[in-house]
Amino acid sequence: MLRITLIVFFIAIIVSGCADNFHTYDPAWDELSDTTAVFTAPPTKITIKNRILYIDSQRYIIRGFIYNPVPIGYAPGDMPYLEDKSILDRDFESMRSIKTTSIRVPLKVSSSNLLDAAYNYHSLPIYVILDFPVDPRTNLGNPSVQENIRAELIEYVVRYKYHDGLLGFCIGNNINRDYKGDRKDWYKLLALLTKTAKEVDDSGKGHIIMTANYGIEEIGKKEFSASDEELAYLDCWGINISDGRWPIGQASNAFGRSGKVICVTEYGIDSFKTTETGGETDEETQSRWIGQYANSLEAAEYVVIGGFINSYCDGWWYGGSMSEQDYRFGYTTVTQPDNFANYEFFGICYIEKNNQNEDSYVDKVRPKKAWYALEAIWTGHGH
Repeated sequence: MLRITLIVFFIAIIVSGCADNFHTYDPAWDELSDTTAVFTAPPTKITIKNRILYIDSQRYIIRGFIYNPVPIGYAPGDMPYLEDKSILDRDFESMRSIKTTSIRVPLKVSSSNLLDAAYNYHSLPIYVILDFPVDPRTNLGNPSVQENIRAELIEYVVRYKYHDGLLGFCIGNNINRDYKGDRKDWYKLLALLTKTAKEVDDSGKGHIIMTANYGIEEIGKKEFSASDEELAYLDCWGINISDGRWPIGQASNAFGRSGKVICVTEYGIDSFKTTETGGETDEETQSRWIGQYANSLEAAEYVVIGGFINSYCDGWWYGGSMSEQDYRFGYTTVTQPDNFANYEFFGICYIEKNNQNEDSYVDKVRPKKAWYALEAIWTGHGH
């Protein structure tokens, strides 16, 4: 009898201990979670107070990149490069060396490999914003379309909500620019999706829920269903400034329209100088402009929580042959120093084939001068 009593007692202790360390959620979603939880450090706790972002009570400033290292010869989604340990180790080691604090991932990931590599067992962690893409070509005002998107979001949040390397989710990218229907449809859907994400994320970590808007035209305006009241569950307005405009001016204006945290979710210029006869690479101008932008974001720490550079590395997949870097693909804009945005040169690093192994899709990455400008700003010394 004593033996049975002791067994019951120890089982009760075990069950009680599990209840303290694991969150519960709808059993119907149980099979969706494949996160590799890292319990070597206390759980990450993210908070926002007075428009300032904190991680574990320490002020946190986003100094980061949009991270989509598409290998030469491939297009986004062709192969699981975001899950490849060789690519992740190659890039995150370099990012840590210049004190990168965050990355934004524009494609959905299918495993926790990237989060694991970025978090690095809480050793110089790089926190991750996972984008949740929304297709602007669909009818965002259609209830069945909305429900399908909502169900997909539930699955994505459940899968990664417990990971300590997760900073938050970014729902939609440039939808306000690309959607051809009534923009109210988009913001009403955004209200639904942000509420859903908050309800599903019972991790207790306080992940931020944001969106990446093109510019600031609708921010805070009731006529677009984009007021703070209508978007009560949105924590952060992201602003994409992808064509070389001065980011802090846009961010300051957004700050006056909304009481939410503001983040520059995309900024920067390319490293190619286009001329009437062709052109040439121009790292100096890119370095100077991006250095000025990054400095302005550091100085405006009470207006923005930081920002993400357009691209960590160049992408050769935008046009023509995916195995060649072509300066012809882009668009004319007065906001670039040469009046043309070269799609395939927006990275802060070049990519090159690995000559030691021609069959490998793990390319070599070589920093541009802008990389060292960021290093000087983010670390306080640099080269």
